Amino acid sequence: MENKDKIIESINTDAFVKDLMHFIFDYGLGTYSKTDTYDYLVYLANKHSKEAFFDTNSNFDNALLFKVSETKIKNTRQNIALKFKGEERQNIYADFFIEAA
Repeated sequence: MENKDKIIESINTDAFVKDLMHFIFDYGLGTYSKTDTYDYLVYLANKHSKEAFFDTNSNFDNALLFKVSETKIKNTRQNIALKFKGEERQNIYADFFIEAA
C-alpha cells in the first residue's frame, strides 16, 4: 500500500520514540489497557506525522489502514480527544490514577 509507506516515512521517528519513552517512564508499562495503549500509539503517530494522517483521513481510510472497523476508528478519535489532546504529555486519565494511589 503506497499510502501506508508514505505515512510511515512522514513520521518523525525520533520524536515519536522520545515521547513514547517519556510516557512509559512517567506512567509505567502496565498502566493502560490494550485499548488505551492502541489509542495512545495512534495519537503519537498522528502527532509526529507531517500530514497528521489520522486527522485528515476519513474514518473509512483509517479503518482500512489499521484493519479495524469504522466504529473502532470513531471510538479512537473520541478517546484521543478526551485523554491525550491538549498540553504536551498532558494526560488527565493517567494523572488521576497516580494521584489516587
